[in-house]
Amino acid sequence: MDKDKMIAEQEIQQRKAIMNNRQICGKLTESEKEWLCTHRIYHPVLGYPFLNADLIELEKNAEYEVFVSVEKSDYDDEIYPMFTIPAKKGFLLTDFPVTNLKGKTSIGKAITCLCLQISQQSTSSDFRCLSETGLLQVCFSCKYQCPHSPRVRITENSDSGPALVMKREIISENKYLYHCKSPVSDSFDNLVFSVTWTKK
Repeated sequence: MDKDKMIAEQEIQQRKAIMNNRQICGKLTESEKEWLCTHRIYHPVLGYPFLNADLIELEKNAEYEVFVSVEKSDYDDEIYPMFTIPAKKGFLLTDFPVTNLKGKTSIGKAITCLCLQISQQSTSSDFRCLSETGLLQVCFSCKYQCPHSPRVRITENSDSGPALVMKREIISENKYLYHCKSPVSDSFDNLVFSVTWTKK
């Protein structure tokens, strides 16, 4: 068996065991919380190499410039790349306005989660990051109509929803390409974006 596939299958089982334990005990231990956010999230049904969320490995406590480019998108609704600092140990910085869940907008303020709303007019963006764990989580956010209630539109992030899935292609040691699929399509070209990172 391929080594990466074997590790992935072990991590899938470990994640299931932790989540089952949470159902039984009602809460997670601190070590379980840290494990969950510092390991890749493989799709629970499709398994390796299909991901709900990936992790880019960086040098701990080093600052990086991260460049994101949308290579292709054939999706009719909103779909965006998303980045998170695991366990909130570190920060992301932008030189453009970002709006939090409470509707407050800021520029240049340290944040731990960033959804890049890249448009057809501007297909690339960049930000700085520093991670104490040496990890940067990559996933995507997607809006779609509920199949059972067409008037209802759902916004879901792939790190928390098994309906969304992506594949990673390693281009070089500091560049990955992600192919993303929405719940309403069989295409992995709904969103294709690249991530390149350089130590400052």
